[in-house]
Amino acid sequence: MRDWVFSINTSLVIASLSPAGQPRLPCELGCKSGQAGEEILTHDFKDETWSRFSVASRYYKNRVPLSDNVISCLVRYTELHAENAVVADIGAGTGLLASTLANRGFRGYAVEPNASMRAEGERIHGRDFSFQWVNGTAECTGLKHEAVDWICMANAFHWVDASEAVGEFQRVLSPGGYASVIWVLPDFTNDPLRTCIEAKIEEMEPGLDRAYRRALEVMENVEASLQSSGSLHDCIYIASDHTVHMEKLRYINVFRSVQDIPNQIGPSRWARVLAAIEDVISLADEIAPLYRTYSWTVRK
Repeated sequence: MRDWVFSINTSLVIASLSPAGQPRLPCELGCKSGQAGEEILTHDFKDETWSRFSVASRYYKNRVPLSDNVISCLVRYTELHAENAVVADIGAGTGLLASTLANRGFRGYAVEPNASMRAEGERIHGRDFSFQWVNGTAECTGLKHEAVDWICMANAFHWVDASEAVGEFQRVLSPGGYASVIWVLPDFTNDPLRTCIEAKIEEMEPGLDRAYRRALEVMENVEASLQSSGSLHDCIYIASDHTVHMEKLRYINVFRSVQDIPNQIGPSRWARVLAAIEDVISLADEIAPLYRTYSWTVRK
């Protein structure tokens, strides 16, 4: 077993939290329960959440990518060879993470339950994309038993039934395979522009249920959740800070790509919030928001 030593610098953290070549396979329905591809959430969120994801899909190309440092560390840690590894990006959205992995030579499946997201992903990445689009959920991917060497799930684990998803990870992973859950979130502590914007949102629409808060809550127990089945273990945590330079239009479109606020306040009030954000950033000489990518990886 490899020894991963805890290390930290100004931008990267790697910590071991516990002791620590096959071809692409055709997709099939192989879930323990439920039906792959149902366009509903598997828990108590409102049905219109999917419609909001559909509206947001056109802006997903503006979203902030995961830290390249984190992706590089994960690729090195898993020791997978891109030419013969099968990867599943679950909750793929429009394929931002899958595209990042494809650029590193990986191939596999982009599993996404929302039809608008899949359609936008297919439009963006074209027919030659090395990830096959699959209509499925984290709880019921539709992938074959032990068909995948590495599962990746970015900015989505807080939307799923963790217990069912982990059971599905265990089912579709090949022996010795890896599962990584990843988030990229704004650095609310050290980014004064984002702090100002969040204060404005709270002033205009107090008490909203924010997706990032839900993600932070899930992250508090994600190590235990991932290892709850007893078959996934050796959890390692990797995180990195990064700055993303962008034009003001893209920065606004990052907000347009989210569904948590408009889902609660409706389009007219959301338009007023967006206008207020535009007013805030109009005073900024440069848009260089700070982000942090968090990841937890377990092995079967």
